[in-house]
Amino acid sequence: MSTKLAYADDLALAFIGMDWADAENAMNRDLSTLQTYYHQNRLQLSEEKTMYTLYHLNTRDVGRRLNISVDGKTIEFEPNPMYLGVKLDRLLTFKPHLTSVRQKVLSRCALLNRLAGTGWGAFVSTVRTSSLALV
Repeated sequence: MSTKLAYADDLALAFIGMDWADAENAMNRDLSTLQTYYHQNRLQLSEEKTMYTLYHLNTRDVGRRLNISVDGKTIEFEPNPMYLGVKLDRLLTFKPHLTSVRQKVLSRCALLNRLAGTGWGAFVSTVRTSSLALV
């Protein structure tokens, strides 16, 4: 059985084990149970947001994929899924997430630099309000 992690309408299933077949079976079984619940309550699984990934340290299994499906539809593998706004990676180093955040911060700082200008610029209150809004 997997662990269920939920926040608002975001749900994640996590399985910890030593055998890939056990992980595949647990995920398929729990997704089937979840799909039954959804049908009973007139809810629908978001197929474009439903994905799976694998976290492990075994470099021989980097290319491993599992056969996970819901209602006969195969769930896609995503090496760097987003969950609650955080981009995850196989080794949980958070490097893809930090790279993404860095790009956002650099682009926002560039906007503030343009707004402040050197020979001209917006009022201090405008720059301050803009910086608070962007951060």
